[in-house]
Amino acid sequence: MCYGFFGPLAANMGKIAAAEKEYYNFLRVGLISFIKGSAPILATEFARRSIPAHFRPSFKEMEKAVKGGA
Repeated sequence: MCYGFFGPLAANMGKIAAAEKEYYNFLRVGLISFIKGSAPILATEFARRSIPAHFRPSFKEMEKAVKGGA
């Protein structure tokens, strides 16, 4: 029962925790760059760069979303 139920459950919970950590890191980078005085578009670019590469939108997609074209 331990290897068939609790092992996969713990692995899944670890992946969820890692994804949540990445999300909070993304927010932290964006907020800190904005608080330090960066322009809002630059703060979003810094935050975009902190997103893992397999989830990160391209620069063009991000610019379109920020300017209201999404």
